[in-house]
Order: sequence, then C-alpha cells, then structure tokens
Amino acid sequence: MTTVIERHEKAARDLLPEAKLIIGGRDIKDTTAGETPHISPTTGQPQHVVALAGASEVDAAIAAARAALPAWQ
Repeated sequence: MTTVIERHEKAARDLLPEAKLIIGGRDIKDTTAGETPHISPTTGQPQHVVALAGASEVDAAIAAARAALPAWQ
C-alpha cells in the first residue's frame, strides 16, 4: 500500500515536464542561469528541477514577444 506522499512524488516524477524554457517556440534546455530544485511543499524534499532564465534568455523572450505582437493586434 502506498501513502499519499509516495503517490504525490510518483506523480511528480511521471508528469512534470523536463527543466527547459520555451522561447519563440524553441525549447531551451541549457540556460545561462542554470537550474534550481523545486521543493515539494508536502515533503520539504527536492521534487523536480526548474530551469532558470538568465539575461540572454530574457532578452530572447522579449524579442520573441515583440516579434509575435503584430499577430495579436
């Protein structure tokens, strides 16, 4: 029999996406700011890894948003 915490941790492993950013429709896996662990509020333990955007990724995201804006107006 599994506990609620064990089921929660398994769901996180199976369902959470890999650590990456999506900028302008492109997957960015290697970011300049690296990664950080996501801490489960249930267990207080690292649950997953989250990608962090550095200055170059922020600049790329702004450029992609500006390029996409005319299609939304």
